[in-house]
Amino acid sequence: EPESPVIALASVLIFAGFSLLRVPQKARVLRRLAGRTFLIYLIHAAVWDVIASCVVRRYGFGWDNRLVIPLASAAVFAISHLIAVAYQWVWNRFDARFRFTDRLCAALRL
Repeated sequence: EPESPVIALASVLIFAGFSLLRVPQKARVLRRLAGRTFLIYLIHAAVWDVIASCVVRRYGFGWDNRLVIPLASAAVFAISHLIAVAYQWVWNRFDARFRFTDRLCAALRL
C-alpha cells in the first residue's frame, strides 16, 4: 500500500539519514548530489510510472528480472537526477529575478 504511514515514515527516515551523512570537501559531485536527494526522491515515482507504463505497454515484463531491476533503477535515478538539475536551474533563475525566497522569508517573520 503506497499510502501506508510506515512507508512514509521509512521514507522520511531514509532521507534524514542521507542528509546527515558528512561528505568530504573533495567529493564535489557527491556534495551536489546530496543537495538534490529530496528532489530526486520526489520525482522518482513519477519517472518510474512513466517508464513502467511505456515499457510494459510496448514490451511487457518478459525479460530477466536480474537485468531489468538494475537497469530500471539506474535509468530512473539518472532521469530523476536530470529533472532535479533542470528544476533547480529554473528555480534559481526564477528566484534571482523575482526574489521569491526573500519575500517569503520576510512574510514569515511577521
